Amino acid sequence: MEVVREGKDNKEKIFQLIFDNKDVGIKPVDIIRITGLSKEAVHNHLKGLMSEKRIYKNERKRYFPEISILNEFLAFSQLMAQNARLLIDREIMESAPDAELPGDIGKYPRLGLHEKLEMNIPDKIHSIGDIVKSFPWASMYFLRMVMGPILSEKYCSTHFGVKESLERCLFEFSNRIGGYITYIFLQAMYPLADPKLDSKDRSKLAKTLIEESISLEDLFEIFRYLITQLGLTGSDLNSGKYKELFELPQNNFKTLSKGLQNVYPNLYIAFENWWFHATNNSIAISSSWPASSSCLHEWEKKYLFKYGPCYYCRKCHRKSSRKLIKKKN
Repeated sequence: MEVVREGKDNKEKIFQLIFDNKDVGIKPVDIIRITGLSKEAVHNHLKGLMSEKRIYKNERKRYFPEISILNEFLAFSQLMAQNARLLIDREIMESAPDAELPGDIGKYPRLGLHEKLEMNIPDKIHSIGDIVKSFPWASMYFLRMVMGPILSEKYCSTHFGVKESLERCLFEFSNRIGGYITYIFLQAMYPLADPKLDSKDRSKLAKTLIEESISLEDLFEIFRYLITQLGLTGSDLNSGKYKELFELPQNNFKTLSKGLQNVYPNLYIAFENWWFHATNNSIAISSSWPASSSCLHEWEKKYLFKYGPCYYCRKCHRKSSRKLIKKKN
């Protein structure tokens, strides 16, 4: 089974490599060099991918992903995931609409929906570089659109003070990530109106789009990047050590928690109380059993997540809010 799984993983790595080079294609010799796989293994995987109609080979013996709705969904998803990382940056989120924009972003105006970019493609193309030079930087237009407050002023008016940078950034982060996820969920249900696609096909396409567009691990890393920008991790942003940070100092955690509660008071209290009450009720129910049990308890003090201390019997595995002492008969 391990050999089969490894073969499948290698085939997917080769497909991803071809997909990443979808604009220029890739030769088998480069696949061998990059993956480190044998010539025979690469040949077999390429043959398999072609039989599955996932890739094709052109006259220059370069491999490309096939033009298919699944590959289009995959391309869309990966581009969305790439841009999701650009959403979260303190400087971008806190920029005022009339402020001086960082870098060259000021050269890129905000555009209307589906407004095309001007391109000057040369009549004769001698290399892929000729094409790349003629294309406008779509990512810069993307950044221009997400500068400053993300919510419509028509529906939301905020009143963050100059000393409330933490609250402002938490508010923007939550709304940007929430808006992004909502956008992806909506696109997963895009009306293709293709009679050849049944419910199973659409389910696969939706799953591909969601799983490839939304990486919780990436979003968590983006969050750690943001709170490092806010000076709440003690890490050097340029060193990239925030990527290795998975626990906050107590005071910094309290600062962030208070900031989140200030921005979303009802949501924060609702979730905090939900866990507190559920844990408290569980301990109360569990505590009634040891008192009537015949077990000669051996208690150990435990600290429950986000709750505090309780006692746990190593013998009967019951929890109790207090240490019950039973006398031997």
